[in-house]
Amino acid sequence: MKTVYFLYKCDSWHSYDSMELVFVGSSIEKCYWAAHWKGATDEQVKQLKDIRQSQCTENRNYEFYIECYDVDRLN
Repeated sequence: MKTVYFLYKCDSWHSYDSMELVFVGSSIEKCYWAAHWKGATDEQVKQLKDIRQSQCTENRNYEFYIECYDVDRLN
């Protein structure tokens, strides 16, 4: 089974309508790198590592969120 990771950039409330897909990757570590490349602060990347989303970031009007999905999985 393979896992795919989706990195979204969104507003401070993580509202669905604000979700912008900015990266699709094969590892969560690549999502951390992509978030940093897309303007995430060190604190935001730390939060992504801890809880897969950033929250309450000062001096930023955006946050990040990571989702993961298993592909080729039959339930």
